[in-house]
Amino acid sequence: MEIELVSKESQLIENAKRLYSYRNGIHREFYVNLIARGATFVVVQVNDEFIFAPSRFVGYIDNSFEKYEYVSQKTDSGFDGRTTNQKISKLLGKDREDALLDEEYLRYCEKNEIAPNNKKRKYWPMIVENNRSIGDPLDLFDSSNIKPITKLSDIIKNITRVHNGLDSKMTDYYRNIIYKAEKIVALSVNDSYFFAPALYAAFTGYQGNNFMYLELDQDESEKIISGLLNQKFKKNHRLDERIFMYLKNTEKNFKYAMQREYCYIDLDESDYKSFEQSSETEENPTEKERNVNTRIGQIKFRSALISKWGECSVTGCKTIGLLRASHIKPWIDSNDYERLDVYNGLLLIPNLDLLFDKGYISFDTEGRILISKKLDEKTMKIMNVHDGMYVSLSYDHQRYMEYHREFIFKS
Repeated sequence: MEIELVSKESQLIENAKRLYSYRNGIHREFYVNLIARGATFVVVQVNDEFIFAPSRFVGYIDNSFEKYEYVSQKTDSGFDGRTTNQKISKLLGKDREDALLDEEYLRYCEKNEIAPNNKKRKYWPMIVENNRSIGDPLDLFDSSNIKPITKLSDIIKNITRVHNGLDSKMTDYYRNIIYKAEKIVALSVNDSYFFAPALYAAFTGYQGNNFMYLELDQDESEKIISGLLNQKFKKNHRLDERIFMYLKNTEKNFKYAMQREYCYIDLDESDYKSFEQSSETEENPTEKERNVNTRIGQIKFRSALISKWGECSVTGCKTIGLLRASHIKPWIDSNDYERLDVYNGLLLIPNLDLLFDKGYISFDTEGRILISKKLDEKTMKIMNVHDGMYVSLSYDHQRYMEYHREFIFKS
């Protein structure tokens, strides 16, 4: 029978669930002995409920009564708590003595009619917040209700939950999940920035922060986020600086600890608040719902342009709050795909956006600016537009820019 040490926090949870299930069944004596004799415990706290599981049981993958008994019979010492302690410490940090948890352990023993040994004990806390009442605390880790998100509003809500977690008793845990993440969704609301791991943002159905201990698919989360936001995860040094300030991290090497990649969402305050009431529906939408969905499409488009360009496409202005998402082929003339295609857009400062939208400027196949003869020199000076301006166009921009030159530009 193969025995391996745990490598994920979710494996600890699965073992804790299994051991907890033995408390009232035919394996109760086994359960009682483990809890009574344990010296180091993984402690799962769900709100005010505590579950204690000895390291020598939870530290091995897919452990059970049968596996534990088999190994104990085949070896002199059975499962080795010293070995599991080292492995669990790599996952949860160093175990420690804790007077408050010791009191909870004694209450737990009393509640379950267990007579604990008189010895010093150490603990690893795994704290979970949950906003609903449940029968079995470890039912919280049932992954059957976990589903991929289908709406932009779900991403916003998940990012908000992480942000709120940073201001709660869970601060260290939420800081840690952001710190460890390699793929991150960044949300900008006016000049404020919020961050969440892609793995967290891409799923619904979990409660509190229990997603940290569930088996979720990192690759699938990236596809979900990229598909909904119409952009790919990519490096962004500006967001590296922002996340450093966001976590108020004092470690000098934080920014360079790993290569992070981001997807980006940009909202103003009113849009952000509207997501609390918005309904993103696709079947028989009402006029109000169509307006909401149109605005959501515009938000996705602007966010994708910011992610692609990171500055004004022409001038290089980096003040994102001033820049406008400008369709090359107008929204009204585009089909659903073209409306969200990042290559059907430029990120422009307001004066260039207005001139481009009204057809007073365009760009040739090489990206050189074209200025309408209907724009006089005085207006050109006031609008700060000149012949030396240039935009870097890819092959995928060309068909849209050709449309703009033919149908929008006032040659």
